[in-house]
Amino acid sequence: MFSERFKKERKKLGLTQQQISNKLGISRSNIANWENGVNEASNDMLLKCSELFGCSIDYLLGKNKFRNFEEYLAENKKEIENDMKVLRSIKKETYSELNLDVVPAFDQEDIDDENFIYPKSNVGILLDKLKELKLLKNDKELSDKELNIIMNFIENNKDMLKKLMN
Repeated sequence: MFSERFKKERKKLGLTQQQISNKLGISRSNIANWENGVNEASNDMLLKCSELFGCSIDYLLGKNKFRNFEEYLAENKKEIENDMKVLRSIKKETYSELNLDVVPAFDQEDIDDENFIYPKSNVGILLDKLKELKLLKNDKELSDKELNIIMNFIENNKDMLKKLMN
């Protein structure tokens, strides 16, 4: 994936392998090897490439389909707006009751594990559960009626939501 994305980004800038090798301070053969999948860039070079191309390292490595955070925001604007509308409407007491301001605890040995995935906060879990239950949708703007249904659901199902979030 790196080889494809690197080449695509280089061509998007209209640069030759030689020109990009000059910018990165490495040989043209390194660039050719990256683009042919023979070698991959070092961490230092990945950082330089991401800065040069204006994209994330995760994008270059094929771990993310979005070039950068701005692309992610643009594509997920409606979902983010709906999520924020719900979060702003939840009563302060409900935040406390559901521990919505608490990030899950984890052990240091988890952090040291290279496969560790940072746990979602209770806020993220709540939003995911509302989407699983088809109460919160990403494809259109959340109406006031839909928001009221979600708020009533949250208020009337706090015990169940607590269990789902743990």
